[in-house]
Amino acid sequence: MRCVGVGREGTNLVCGLMNMPTPSIRYTDTNNVLLKSLKKVCDESMTKAVQQAVSVNDCDGNDLSVSCDGTWMRRGFSSLYGVSTVVSIDTGKVLDAQVLSKYCTTCSTRKKSGNKNEEKQWEENHAKSCCKNYHGSSGGMEAAGMKLIFRRSQEKYGVRYVKYLGDGDSSAFKRVFESEPYGSYCPMEKLECVEHVQKRMGSRLLKLTKDMKGKKLEDGKGIGGAGRLTKKEIQSMQMYYEAAIRQNVGNLDSMQHAVWAIYFHKLSTEAKPQHGLCGEWCPYKKAQSNAQQYSHKHSLPEPVMNAMKPTFRALAKPDLLKKCVHGKTQNPNEPLNQLIWKRCPKTLFVSSTVVQIATLDAILVYNDGNVGRIRTLQEVGFEPGAFTINILQGIDNRRIDSANTALQKIQQEARQRRSLKRKEAEDFQEEQEYGAGDF
Repeated sequence: MRCVGVGREGTNLVCGLMNMPTPSIRYTDTNNVLLKSLKKVCDESMTKAVQQAVSVNDCDGNDLSVSCDGTWMRRGFSSLYGVSTVVSIDTGKVLDAQVLSKYCTTCSTRKKSGNKNEEKQWEENHAKSCCKNYHGSSGGMEAAGMKLIFRRSQEKYGVRYVKYLGDGDSSAFKRVFESEPYGSYCPMEKLECVEHVQKRMGSRLLKLTKDMKGKKLEDGKGIGGAGRLTKKEIQSMQMYYEAAIRQNVGNLDSMQHAVWAIYFHKLSTEAKPQHGLCGEWCPYKKAQSNAQQYSHKHSLPEPVMNAMKPTFRALAKPDLLKKCVHGKTQNPNEPLNQLIWKRCPKTLFVSSTVVQIATLDAILVYNDGNVGRIRTLQEVGFEPGAFTINILQGIDNRRIDSANTALQKIQQEARQRRSLKRKEAEDFQEEQEYGAGDF
């Protein structure tokens, strides 16, 4: 029931419908047994994942590149629980996780005696079993969790996480860097998630239109309106900015030129074309190579482009783009977050133990597939039968087949685009070499 996100009441209902006796009234003890078993099995899985990451690491084997992310049980940074996860960039597997809790059932339900000495003694005795392991704002949970994960990486696995891929929206990297988990002699590099960086173009241009509302530019008009900076244009700019990053992975200079090519392409006019930085995608260059006329009907007025220039200057800085040269995203972290809250629905109030169980089971399935649960059943004391093994393997096989089908479709579409592009080039070459009466 914990695997499918059903609690005690849901379990009671299932037992009733199946004509089975109600679950043990010692529900908490059962959860603790399951948590203990999951911890052991999941630690083995993450240790194996670390070994795989070390084996495929191109740099120093013990210095890994990781994608770090935090997730909360409630939105708006008012959550009692938060989970910080670290995923290997090289293998895509989870290496470590930390569940933080601001709530303890025992602490919240206990009535205080009023005697300071008794209260102090009780707190000292309860500290060993208290579920509350974090004090502070919910927004700071990600940073606090990351600090714990980074501090124990050498002792736990014998590795260091020296490249930190984050979304840039959190202070987690700053907090981890300042804590010096590997000493001041070990430099740590911050990598940016490409998808989060490309969103900055849209958010900053939207903010620009909001700040400039009611103000006039050099031509006496506002920044928005027909033929100027509209939401549609902003979406296009964000899409072009993403393409400039993704199509120039591994080459900082080309990436920077591609970003500025967007700016000068939109600034170009019939009287003053500025397509020197444009690539093969540029319709002006295509028309020019085909000896055709091109109309700059999608250009933006110069005063509008001048207002946008500081945004382009900030987003084309080498210091920022250098963090995107890797071309990686935090996509591996997102499905893991979904798996966690699928087992522990955000609509229900649960204990810290249940959140830990959901997190560990999600990591186990994420790293090893559903067949990883067989090891958990064995650790609890049950030997899985043939139906259990066949069903879990069948679920994994269908998931793998679905992923392979999707990948083949993407590869097929890519081949079709390359073939079409090659055919267009060949047709153009034939037009140059042969034409009725041309020679």
